[in-house]
Amino acid sequence: MLTETYCAYLVRFWRNDRGWHGLAKNVQTGEEHHFATVEACLSFLQAAISTPNDDISFFEA
Repeated sequence: MLTETYCAYLVRFWRNDRGWHGLAKNVQTGEEHHFATVEACLSFLQAAISTPNDDISFFEA
């Protein structure tokens, strides 16, 4: 039987005089992660789906 893992983030990007910034909010836990750059936000998301760990909430589907 195939087991699926699910995680969901609300992602926001905005720009100010210092450039683009990001925020990723885990919709299961409400935990927010703020990033000074878009690249840092995308790296976090890539790591979140590449290696499940205790710091990130996942659900089995």
